Amino acid sequence: MSEPGRDRADGARFVLHTNTQYKTGGGLDFMGFHSENFYTPDVPRFISFLCMKPSLFGGETGLVDMTGVYSDLPTVLKTRLEKNTFLCNYLPLADLQSRYGVDLAEIEEFCSLADLPLSVVHGVRSVLVYKPCVFEHPITSEKTLVTNISVELRNFGFKPRVLEAFRPDFSDLRWTIHRFVWRNPWIQEIPRVLRHPVATWREMYGAEAEDRAANGEARVRPRRIGFEFTEADVQILARSVRRNFSSFTWRENDVLVIDNLKMEHTGMPGFGKRELRAMICNPTSMTRSAEGAGLCSPPANDFRECLGEQLIRLKRKS
Repeated sequence: MSEPGRDRADGARFVLHTNTQYKTGGGLDFMGFHSENFYTPDVPRFISFLCMKPSLFGGETGLVDMTGVYSDLPTVLKTRLEKNTFLCNYLPLADLQSRYGVDLAEIEEFCSLADLPLSVVHGVRSVLVYKPCVFEHPITSEKTLVTNISVELRNFGFKPRVLEAFRPDFSDLRWTIHRFVWRNPWIQEIPRVLRHPVATWREMYGAEAEDRAANGEARVRPRRIGFEFTEADVQILARSVRRNFSSFTWRENDVLVIDNLKMEHTGMPGFGKRELRAMICNPTSMTRSAEGAGLCSPPANDFRECLGEQLIRLKRKS
């Protein structure tokens, strides 16, 4: 159940392109801090990057220590975040059937065994991806926030706040075009609107009220993590992200291994084509129930197979 665009590199089984559908890092955008695979059912313990070609300038991988960020959040907010799982995404069953070549009945049974709830979203029967967003680190026992802060807080004022926190880092002449685009954010929305007009409209206008099924199934309750943050919380978060930030400047053939339960990352702005390859490793055990707790304490040694690989094996058996 990996994200779209996660295609294998030629001749490899486990090495992936960072994404074949959109550019990551080395461009105009500044806004992508995320934990890997937030929108899919599995959370990897580690991710690894190999640099095939660095950008002409910029294009670093930005890293944020989310244990430090979480400790900076107000106690009231942390209590809310640890209470429940949050809805991250929904995956239409028909898409999974097409992708994995498994009968719908088998997919539904598989989801039931994996504790993945099913419902009707925008008239389409789908798998709902609920997750805890606070993890107790299996080695250090620190609490850490595991989410996609850039997207989940996009409509709550996070981007202008974090840009303000990082603006002094982009003050010299070579960043002139970048600063112009950041002052006029509508410019960056044009390609996305043209590619995905319906999805963009839903994001912008909050069309989260999903359809009720004809058989009376309860509609999806969009318990998204962003709704837990007040305006003051977002300001604290943005300042903490800058304070807990470091960057890794790429050279050809560099390898970077990231603890995905501790660090969020992003491709930083820059100029010139950047090519990375990725490995996504060690799925983490956790609850996926809509009624589950928002705090997860995974084991230190977890050798579970990811759900996507399990579906591939299910197809082979079929």
